[in-house]
Amino acid sequence: MRLAVNLTDADLPEDEWQALQSALQQAGFFELPPKIAGGGQPDRFTYQVTVESETRSHTVELSEDAIPEKVQPLIQQLNLLARKHR
Repeated sequence: MRLAVNLTDADLPEDEWQALQSALQQAGFFELPPKIAGGGQPDRFTYQVTVESETRSHTVELSEDAIPEKVQPLIQQLNLLARKHR
């Protein structure tokens, strides 16, 4: 099952965009390693998140069973936005 979305600030209302920016900051997204692997359990999701700004770009691949607690709100928010904007 694949769920993908590309979003810019023009795609979201201001409050949703600010909430997304806040979740990125709280997750320390740009400081995360490129890959956060889990225990390799079957039937687990893998998330690939890429954030691009005017000054930097960063991609992180996360296994569902290894998502750091501080990153979980970001993944939840992105899942909701992906479903809403597909």
